[in-house]
Amino acid sequence: MINKEKAFVLLEGFKAEYDFAGKPPADITEFIKCLGWEEIGKGKNRSLVLWNGEHLFSDFLEKWEFDRDISKEDGTPISKEYLKNVGLALKYEYAWDAVAAILFLQSDLPRELLLESSNDLECSIILSKERYFKQAFQVLRNYCEVCVSIMYFQRNKGMYIAWLNDMETYHFPEYREMLNVLTGYLEEREKDYLKKCYRRLNHSVHSKRKRLNMNIERLEGEVRSFYCENTSEWSEEFMSIAKFMLELYVRKYL
Repeated sequence: MINKEKAFVLLEGFKAEYDFAGKPPADITEFIKCLGWEEIGKGKNRSLVLWNGEHLFSDFLEKWEFDRDISKEDGTPISKEYLKNVGLALKYEYAWDAVAAILFLQSDLPRELLLESSNDLECSIILSKERYFKQAFQVLRNYCEVCVSIMYFQRNKGMYIAWLNDMETYHFPEYREMLNVLTGYLEEREKDYLKKCYRRLNHSVHSKRKRLNMNIERLEGEVRSFYCENTSEWSEEFMSIAKFMLELYVRKYL
């Protein structure tokens, strides 16, 4: 049985942590249980979504240690706040994977795009881990576009069929056009958030100087500070967007 209210409380209170001990954290496990995960998973040979948070977090740590070694910086430990933010972002990614998997199995939403949305979040994490911050933000923008297109196509089946049947030339309508069509379905505050975050993420697509990976002024400072600052900014944007989409999709489609 689905308990949305409890799921929203859990989502709001995800613990910022990074010591995962090889299994999904308890708050994530409880969150997906509230969405009927155990019932849906019955009779399946393996988990619908695999927890990869511990491995990804180790990759972040190894990269940071490498950066510190080659820059010959001192041994000052990395901020726990930084580590917790990365860990929390990985939690939101897993939560979205679970919600997308449930919708893939039980809804009439475009299945390819549900898969693509999960792939985009994973891609953004990997790009950030490898210090391609501009590209990590670009893929977050793609994620927003895909999530909006899922809602748009769900309410415009003819447009979806046209897109589905033309693999070469047919693409999504313009982002603002899709949002306009969703007027009345989305609240104004929801549309406003989606517009503003997309506008912010445009800076990475159109190479605002701050978003350049090779911004000389920033690279001339301490390497560790540069990477921590960028990773923190990325993780905060990632968490804000993923949390918003989780709340929206759970409320409207589960």
